[in-house]
Amino acid sequence: MQKIGAGVATGLFVVAISFSAPSAAVALGLGPFHIGLPLSGRTLAHRHRTTLRGDVPTEARICADAGSPDASSPSSALLYPSLALPAIYSNVFRPPSSSPWPFGYDAIFRAAFGKTVGDENKCSCQADRGSAVIDRFGKEIRPGAAQRPLLQKLGGALATTSKFLAKFCPEEIPVRPVARLKVMETQLEVLTMALDIIREPLRDFEQSLNRNQRARLAAILSAQHAGHKNAAEDTTWACGTTPTAVNWSIDELDQTLKPDETQQAVMATIKQAFGSAASDLDTQCPISLKATPLARLDALQARLDAEWRAVLTIQAALADVEGGLSDDQRDRFNSLDFSAR
Repeated sequence: MQKIGAGVATGLFVVAISFSAPSAAVALGLGPFHIGLPLSGRTLAHRHRTTLRGDVPTEARICADAGSPDASSPSSALLYPSLALPAIYSNVFRPPSSSPWPFGYDAIFRAAFGKTVGDENKCSCQADRGSAVIDRFGKEIRPGAAQRPLLQKLGGALATTSKFLAKFCPEEIPVRPVARLKVMETQLEVLTMALDIIREPLRDFEQSLNRNQRARLAAILSAQHAGHKNAAEDTTWACGTTPTAVNWSIDELDQTLKPDETQQAVMATIKQAFGSAASDLDTQCPISLKATPLARLDALQARLDAEWRAVLTIQAALADVEGGLSDDQRDRFNSLDFSAR
């Protein structure tokens, strides 16, 4: 992947400036992008590190935190990454839950091929779930005087993450599926960089805990939700691709485009590409949650890496298809609605 686009880079600078205040100053270190090819160990360029200086008020508001997104809608977390924050916070800071993971193979196609519905509420600010995380940690872990500033900085990082993502909320979603996939590529880059804001404060707070506090933290992460008999019933981490998913996506394209003999060869090629993307996603689908929040964050970012690679692979394959379509086929291609199936 080339370096992130000029618009995103400019946005990063704006975010850093806009949060620089006596109570909240953020320094973003944007290191080089170490990227290879999609199916040969390619990863997102999120290995830069973000440092947080000072405290961001924990009453800061979080954008688009209205619950888990509907992956069948084009207004999905792949296009509006702020919508992913509830599921991300649940995965990192809470016990297993039944909240759906908003990323995956099917989600890519449902977001790329779906009706374009404008919704200004996707970028609105609502209640801050990050402050709830900090309140719970404060009550149940009971940090000492030296640890409270570290917990406060973690709360500031969670608030800053939501503000960071708000800067990149798209004003308009393109109609063309390939163009939407390009938006997804950029938004996954932005989401991964936003999560790096959390890493250092979370690491510092975890490292400060004594044995008893670590036991209390483990209890927070393993406690069962009311109404759940055991963790095996939970589906938060059920991110694997169903056996029929690749065939489903190919069949939808084939039935809509009705490719001629020449185009059939391209369809065979994209089936292989789609299969590789699905396989990569499955490789990063964990069997169980990690033991600590920082380890969970690492695992989650590995999943986002795989999602980003899948988006690039599918984007390139569909661009090849689009380039060889007739005008009539292109109209049908652009109007295909995976979310309706």
